[in-house]
Amino acid sequence: MAAHNLPQHTTTFIGRTAELNDIANRLTDPNCRLLTLVGPGGIGKTRLAIEATSHPALKFAAGVYFVNLQPVASVDHVLHTIVSVIGFELNSDRNLAKQLSDYLHDKHLLLILDNFEHLLAAREHITHLLSHAPHVKVLVTSRETLNLIDEWLFHVDGMEYPNGEPTEVLSTYSAVNLFIERARRVRHDFSLVDEAAHVLHVCRLVQGMPLSIELAATWLRRLSCAQIAHEIQNGLDILETDLRGVPDRHRSIRVVFDHSWHLLDGDERDVLMGLSVFRGGFLRNAAEQVTDASLDTLSSLVDKSLLQMNSDGRYTIHELQRQYAEEQLAAIPEQDAAIRDRHCEYYCEFMDIPVREFLNQNGRKTVLAIERDIDNVRAVWYWAIARQKFRDLHRAMASFYNFVWSRAWYHAGDRAFADALVGLRAAEPSDERNLVLGYTLACLGSLDLWLWRVHQARIHLQESVAILRQLNAPYELSFALGSLGWAVYSEGDWDTARALLVEAECLLEETGQTGLQSVICALLGLLMKDLKASDESAYWYQKMLVIDRQINSQGIIAQVFGFFGFLAYGHREYDKARRYFANGLLVAAIADNPALLKGALSQLGDFADETGDIEGSLVFSEGWGKVPSIAEPLIALAHIETTLGVYETAFAHLQHALELTQTSQDRRLEAAALAELGHLAIYTGDFSSAQQRYEASLAIAQELNDQPAIIRNHNALGRIATAQGDSVSARRHFYEALQLGITADAPPVMLNSIVGIAELLMQEGDKAYTIRLAAMVINHP
Repeated sequence: MAAHNLPQHTTTFIGRTAELNDIANRLTDPNCRLLTLVGPGGIGKTRLAIEATSHPALKFAAGVYFVNLQPVASVDHVLHTIVSVIGFELNSDRNLAKQLSDYLHDKHLLLILDNFEHLLAAREHITHLLSHAPHVKVLVTSRETLNLIDEWLFHVDGMEYPNGEPTEVLSTYSAVNLFIERARRVRHDFSLVDEAAHVLHVCRLVQGMPLSIELAATWLRRLSCAQIAHEIQNGLDILETDLRGVPDRHRSIRVVFDHSWHLLDGDERDVLMGLSVFRGGFLRNAAEQVTDASLDTLSSLVDKSLLQMNSDGRYTIHELQRQYAEEQLAAIPEQDAAIRDRHCEYYCEFMDIPVREFLNQNGRKTVLAIERDIDNVRAVWYWAIARQKFRDLHRAMASFYNFVWSRAWYHAGDRAFADALVGLRAAEPSDERNLVLGYTLACLGSLDLWLWRVHQARIHLQESVAILRQLNAPYELSFALGSLGWAVYSEGDWDTARALLVEAECLLEETGQTGLQSVICALLGLLMKDLKASDESAYWYQKMLVIDRQINSQGIIAQVFGFFGFLAYGHREYDKARRYFANGLLVAAIADNPALLKGALSQLGDFADETGDIEGSLVFSEGWGKVPSIAEPLIALAHIETTLGVYETAFAHLQHALELTQTSQDRRLEAAALAELGHLAIYTGDFSSAQQRYEASLAIAQELNDQPAIIRNHNALGRIATAQGDSVSARRHFYEALQLGITADAPPVMLNSIVGIAELLMQEGDKAYTIRLAAMVINHP
């Protein structure tokens, strides 16, 4: 066995399989002589380097030597430390670098230089060694890159944990597994079943940092997981331990960060403190505007593992490092307030976006840009409320409302505007404050409507209109009037609604606010349709089209298709109506706008109800009330295409939807896509394929305990069995569906089962009972 002096650990090494393989692949590459594992303190660089050396692909005949540079205070002592670890005798203290390279000249050896960040001036020794000892490879761990031409970088990140909904068993995530292993060392009865949500919360708070996970787990002797997570949210002090045998530098995460802090110069500290006010990352321009950061300083902080730059150009800070820097900033109150004011001004200006940019072809891009910075937007929202920065808050309000509407984040928007309302009511009255108060009430009232709180909406909107009528605020007033018109229209007061909407549209006409004007025109068109005023309804929708030519609004296009669909339905041109509704759904799907998708699916559901398309009604209503994925409108479109006889297009859409659901592991939608493929196969007369599709859909529905889907699949399989002359199977499926429908108290699907049984009895020649069942269906309210 080759010589080595690798430290032995008493704790189990967990996870990091991919990283170990990547490191081994680099070290076996002849071109890679110097590999630096770079990352923040506590991220696990040292342990990873040590474990990597045991990879079976790595063979070093002269051994692996681990050199701990953490206690080395001076660059003058680096070579002496390396020589001491390797263990050869010096001829003298003169020209140590040459003696070392001469000794290693013909040796196949791996040298691990651990904790190099405070000794960067000694980089020249590595360069000399690589030049004169051709078979030596060097593996460095450092918080800062060495910035040498021969250096290959390997960035070490936190351990794996689920950011969103877990897609696998929790214990398969390495961060969670590490917490479990360390937790059971201090509490033998620890169970992930009981603590899963809180363990996941801890791993997310520390962003998978191994040292922080280990320190947090030691507190299970005294605190629950929920309490540990709460303490981490309140500060870094919880992340320390008094266990014996732990190296001093690993006893506290604050000690780890103190070391990195002391390696920064004054400008770097000021910039890092300023950057701590950002949430969820930021772009270079934002950093420059808020903190006066230069590109050199940002690059230096990246090199020192205090910032990370993603492939999209966004910078992020590890959350625990951000908390540490924020503590340093809070110790200088004047600087803290000034930075937060600049942060607020920057993002309120960023949010000052015309309404048309949410409706036209740029809408998706606009929404995604805000979504990337939504954590910063929320932060400045509450800072503006607390500091009574009414002008800044006002600049952000319209876009914030349009964003939450576009993303269908109604509850989140409702909370934010309600919190703003509390702060505004507590502030001293002024025209500026009253303007923002009136507009906040208008936005709250509009969100009330989306949340079906019509009475509450009218209260908010009436107060809003009363306040805004006293001010010169045509846009805000028109928004309030339009929303109030919508509210009273929902309550059935159509005449008042018409007056309010027309007043709002006239104000917008005068001010040229075409984006909001198009929405008001849409409401007027819908109102006139309900009032049976077809000509006036057409006038408002035509006006929408004129605005569309100006701003290319996908929202308008989707709504106009819906209007023409209803007109075609009124003339009993059902195929034409289906095509219009399908086009509206397609536009909404292309726009990737949840609000438009919900509206289009709702229109299709209403149409299916009116035309007696029970299965279509169920397909479309499943999407209504949710934020559909692109697979959902594809399934809905395919249902229409099947009805219209466009089978090849329907099949292509369903195959695409099925691939999307299987990739995203959305089992509910996968079942829906399979069922719709079965429906298509029935239309084309391929009953064998239809049976296979519906049976696969039924299996998934039973796995998910999705009772409506189980019933629908049984009904469909019953019809297929009837068509194939298999009365035994047909009866079994229909009675199973009927029994489940009775239990679930679901009349529509029960009627569908009864119709199926009636068709089966007719096929068997039992006309009398068939007539009784048909009468039951016909006479059902």
